[in-house]
Amino acid sequence: MNRAQCTRIAGYAAILCLAFFAWSQAQDAKQNPTYRIKEGDTISSVGIISPEENDRRIVRWLIPDQQAVIECSKMAQERATNENVKQFAQMMVSEHNSCLDKLESIRKRRSDSTEAAKPSLPPVTKAEGAEVDLKKSGIVLRDEDGKQRDGKMVYHPTDFVKVKEEICNEMKSTMAKEMKSISGSEFDRAYVMHMVAGHEAILSSCKAVRKTASKELQAMLDQNIEKITNHLKQARQLAEQVVGKTTGSLDANDKSKKVR
Repeated sequence: MNRAQCTRIAGYAAILCLAFFAWSQAQDAKQNPTYRIKEGDTISSVGIISPEENDRRIVRWLIPDQQAVIECSKMAQERATNENVKQFAQMMVSEHNSCLDKLESIRKRRSDSTEAAKPSLPPVTKAEGAEVDLKKSGIVLRDEDGKQRDGKMVYHPTDFVKVKEEICNEMKSTMAKEMKSISGSEFDRAYVMHMVAGHEAILSSCKAVRKTASKELQAMLDQNIEKITNHLKQARQLAEQVVGKTTGSLDANDKSKKVR
C-alpha cells in the first residue's frame, strides 16, 4: 500500500470519526439539548417580579377566601334559624367585606403602579456564557430544531395563583349547592362548621404569605391575623353551642355533625 493510499484511508477514517462524533452529539442533544449564550444574545427576564407585583399576587391569593366567607355568611343571614348564628353571620359579612375592600384596593393600586413602571424596566438581561437547558428552561433562544426563539417562552409554568382562584370558585359552587339543599338546625350546624374550617384555612394562608410580603402588606396581614384568630375563637365557641364540643374538625364517627 503506497503512501497515497494510506493518506486516503486515513482521511476516510478521520471523516468517519468526525461523522460519528457529530451523530453522537446530535443524539445527545436530542436527549438533553442545550445552547450556550453568546455575546449579544439576550434572555427574557421572565420570573423576575417587583415587590409591588409580589404583593399583588399575595392579595390575589387571599381574596377568594374572603369572598367565600362573605357569600356563605350572606346565605346564613337569610336562612339561619339560630339567632346567635345570624348575628355571627352578620358580623362575618361586615368584617370580611372590610378586609376584602382593603385587599382589592392594594391589588388595584399595585396593578396600576406595576403597569406604569413597565416602560422603564429593561425587558431582557444579558447572560454571556450561560448554558440553557432547552428541556428544563422556560426561556430559550433556539428550539431543538435550531429555530430562533428570541428569548420567548416555550414552556409556560403553572400560575398557582390562578389555580387557587379556580379551586376556590369550584369549592364555592359546591358549597352553595350543598347549603341550599339543607335547612333549619342542619343548616346552622353546617354553616358554623364551614366557618371554623374556613377561618383555620385563612389563618394559615395569612401566616404563610406574610413571609414574603412588603412591610406595608405585612402590617395589614398582622391586623388580619389578629382579627381572624378572634373570628376562629368565636366560631369554635358557637360550634360548641350549635354542634357540640368540637376542636374545629368534624368527628368522622358522628354523622349528626357532618356537613353534607
